Amino acid sequence: MEVVDPLGEKVGKIETVVRSKTDSDIQAVVSSGGVLGIGDHKVAVPIDKLELSGDKVEISATEEELQQQEAYAPESFVELEPADRPLSEFSAFEPVPEEEVPIEEAPMSQPQEPIPEPDQPMTQPPEGSGGTY
Repeated sequence: MEVVDPLGEKVGKIETVVRSKTDSDIQAVVSSGGVLGIGDHKVAVPIDKLELSGDKVEISATEEELQQQEAYAPESFVELEPADRPLSEFSAFEPVPEEEVPIEEAPMSQPQEPIPEPDQPMTQPPEGSGGTY
């Protein structure tokens, strides 16, 4: 997702969302500078420093300020999988699918005999009973 400054200028993009190994801080890894991922500078930005603005995320920093921040150290963080992300914090960052995914139909099970009422005798022995009641 694209990250912009308060003037709407692109300053980077969110690569992933991580949690600190030392505490429960959730941060977005923002990549800025470089071309096609070469020469880019990645920094961890606390999620509360980002604000959703339309289809972009706004940060109150310029690209130059991001470039001056300490580089992202992957060994200090755990990358969050979509299932790990609290819905209240990250749902705004998740892309919405444009088309519905068809649900595969489950195979139909074999019809079974109705279960007799408790006061009615059984007409056939139950399967797997060896033919006895």
